[in-house]
Amino acid sequence: MAKSLGDHEERSLIAQALAATLAGKCPKAYGICGPADSELAWACLAASRLGLPLAYVRKSKKGHGLLRQLEGEVISGMEYALVVASLETSDMALIMADAIRGAGGDVRHCVGIGEPSELALSELMAAGIEFHRAKI
Repeated sequence: MAKSLGDHEERSLIAQALAATLAGKCPKAYGICGPADSELAWACLAASRLGLPLAYVRKSKKGHGLLRQLEGEVISGMEYALVVASLETSDMALIMADAIRGAGGDVRHCVGIGEPSELALSELMAAGIEFHRAKI
């Protein structure tokens, strides 16, 4: 995915596919949440295209400053859609969902670029999260 970020045409196609999938499958989403790693760029691009707020989540709380795991405003009761590039495991998506839910937000959808593993899909479904693959 890093190579895709560097290529303007490919980056634009992927960002548009993510935005279209979010708009079509997650119309009630107030905001977008991405992981605080190399995949964050995709969440940023999608949120920008849709004009939606962005939050991001670290795997664990920072060890300094305000000790936050979640950055960005989460409004209680509002729905947030997760954006991931790949979903080989559901670990980071579930961490993001827990952080958003812990702050009072609602998470029902996760949009990704790659094909998820069966285990990841099963774990997301058990957590009440529906996965949608962006069609590029």
